[in-house]
Amino acid sequence: MTIKTSESPKELKTALTGFVSLLGSSVISALGFIIISSNRFVEVESATAVFVILFVQWQTLGLTIAKTGIEQVVFAMVTANEKTYLDPSRYVFRRAFPLAFLFSVVVLFVFSPWASVVAFFTIMLDTYSLIVMADLNARKRFKTTALSNLFNYPLFFIIFFALNYFQDVGVTLVLTVFLLTSFARWTWLNCNRVVNADFEQVVCKVNLEMGIQQVLNYLLFRFDQIVLAIIGLKLTMHGDVGMYVFLARFQELISGVVILAGTVLFPKMYIKYPINGWAIIINLKKHAHYVIGYAATIFVAMVVYLNLWKGQPIPYYLALPFLIQTMCIVLVNNVTYSVIRQGYLRSLLSNMSFSTILGLLMFVFLQFDLSALDLAWIVPTQVIMFLLLSFVRDWGKIKQVTVSS
Repeated sequence: MTIKTSESPKELKTALTGFVSLLGSSVISALGFIIISSNRFVEVESATAVFVILFVQWQTLGLTIAKTGIEQVVFAMVTANEKTYLDPSRYVFRRAFPLAFLFSVVVLFVFSPWASVVAFFTIMLDTYSLIVMADLNARKRFKTTALSNLFNYPLFFIIFFALNYFQDVGVTLVLTVFLLTSFARWTWLNCNRVVNADFEQVVCKVNLEMGIQQVLNYLLFRFDQIVLAIIGLKLTMHGDVGMYVFLARFQELISGVVILAGTVLFPKMYIKYPINGWAIIINLKKHAHYVIGYAATIFVAMVVYLNLWKGQPIPYYLALPFLIQTMCIVLVNNVTYSVIRQGYLRSLLSNMSFSTILGLLMFVFLQFDLSALDLAWIVPTQVIMFLLLSFVRDWGKIKQVTVSS
């Protein structure tokens, strides 16, 4: 596949600046989560730290469900024709509202009434924000998008740590700050939208299967943290919850880097169907330095990361499942990319569904005597099952991913 590159040096510089800015805001967010989960650099009440991380996971799941991949559609649409735009308010109230409301009802039973309210409004605000951000990125307004990201998690952590310096921050105040920073990003983006009188307003029809794929992909790597919010504080793993959520953050940090690197590596290493075992082996030998370098980097990063934890020493047997699932991130993302690229989306959904159901069955089977170690093996089992199904099962008929308006 040949990609035409006609960008001027100025455009390339703008794109690079935007990329660095976006990466910078992501790094700040990652550092915030490390600080709050490790409890090493800033003293945060354990219950509050656990709540923040688990609530963020649930809010992100709700956002993934509510937006149903609309930001990808908007980016593709505006990139193809800059004279088009999607009214984010119309989409949010017609499509995201019912999904956000239903999800907030679930949050009500998992967390608290105030958490439910905050989840609902932040999902609505963030869906709006992501639509505008996709539009701005398509128009190469990278700096505006990068600045908007600073109003989200980075600003949240700045306010949180500042308040925590003077007194212990309770859950209610944390949720309020989370809502206010989400509103701050929405305000910034709403004031910096690009809409001209000659733009054509379109109504996007989201590819439902792509929306489902995003949710299943989220559950594939975070199913344990979703159920942890429900049962973690009630079962035998009470003393390990803080340690567990700290370990869970490691996979998410590496995942962000893999997604960025994948834009360069996956097109070169994608798995062609029908699968040729010898071709894969040859390809692995060809890129052996990448494989070995990746594995070594992940291992060293895990060792360094474990030393950031302040508390009881983390047993290596508890860290092992997190190391395994992190090692699999590249392969899972490469398989996902390969399947979507070649149009076998239904096969991808089927394999992800079977793997997630397996994780659910493990949880149901173990829930009456669940320990941190039991829960930690659910995601690696799901990931390995997904990879086995992807390489063994027939990928079925081709169904290309389409974007309509």
